Amino acid sequence: MIVDVLISGGGMVGTALACALGAEGLRVAVVEARRPITYEVDSDYALRISALSPGSESLLRTLQAWHRIQQRRLCPYREMHVWDALGQGEIHFDCIEVGWSHLGHIIENHVVQDALIEQLQKIDTISWHCPESVKSFEVGAKHVDITLRSGMRFKARLLVGADGHGSRIRLLSGIN
Repeated sequence: MIVDVLISGGGMVGTALACALGAEGLRVAVVEARRPITYEVDSDYALRISALSPGSESLLRTLQAWHRIQQRRLCPYREMHVWDALGQGEIHFDCIEVGWSHLGHIIENHVVQDALIEQLQKIDTISWHCPESVKSFEVGAKHVDITLRSGMRFKARLLVGADGHGSRIRLLSGIN
């Protein structure tokens, strides 16, 4: 299969990038190793959360995912106190100091991911491959030849590693 971009990693970053590129008409394949947690109204709160700034909210609005997030659950935050582990630095943010009603929102990561997956599935230039992962790739002069664990093969102009801390793409690239 020939695509413009293959994104390894279907978390918040990978799905946001896919939605942005797909909205521009690029052919995108997203490869995600684990089945995502889908949001359910009565589910317990997840432990993996993010504090999203107004800039992130603006991006999610542009990607047409914000309204889905608002329909689920989020909580505005008005203050934030941050300090380092050694206790040598700290900073305090307060929305009152900048005249805003809030500084951003605390949102479960899977709520953001779920909303973005719903959006990318509406874009016909994006394909979603899950559970799946990159087995190997070879960089050529004009494209990257990519083989997935299932044996499926891609040619992409760009390979993006959005696969988190233990990035397989980083490992296969020899990047420390």
